[in-house]
Amino acid sequence: MSYPLPFSETHRDCLQEVANVAMGAAAESLADYVGGFVELPIPVIRYLAPNQLYEGLIEQHGECQVSAGVQAFAGENGAAYAMVVVSDESLLALAKARQLTLDDLEVEQNLVRALTATITETCLTMMAELSGREFTFEPLFIAGMHEPLANLHLDDLVSLDFVTSVEICYTLENSPFACDLLLLFPETLNQPLLDLLDQILAQ
Repeated sequence: MSYPLPFSETHRDCLQEVANVAMGAAAESLADYVGGFVELPIPVIRYLAPNQLYEGLIEQHGECQVSAGVQAFAGENGAAYAMVVVSDESLLALAKARQLTLDDLEVEQNLVRALTATITETCLTMMAELSGREFTFEPLFIAGMHEPLANLHLDDLVSLDFVTSVEICYTLENSPFACDLLLLFPETLNQPLLDLLDQILAQ
């Protein structure tokens, strides 16, 4: 269940447009990384409790084991998160595309890190450019390996009542590979995010 967004429809459309451009740029980087054509749907924006984050993913992908990497990024008002989620089946397909053998956990973790970095670096760089802001970055971390969706670890969000989530599912043409990118803005960033969207709309 999602709740009404904490800003107007005009602000929502602006956020979706910025996300669409940034996530589209990330899709190009992903296509180069996997060596194929990446299909790009329109981002979905929701306002929801952190424990509801995975409901949409479960509805889309079913109950499956997943791995995830997270890149925290911050402006002057606090941190947000970019999370890349990939199922076990898709991780195997990615390894095949990259001509890798997943023979131990370290190799698997490095592949999740590389996938996450490929997507988030491009997406967040483009978002910073579009918004006229500079982001600082924390070290990328693994939020879970081969776990149910609901078990992924984002401890900093657990104490919050709401999160603005911008979500997109990347799929690879003629391949079982797919992964999800979620941009997660804690409720503490509601007003800074609104101010930023106002600035973009005023340009």
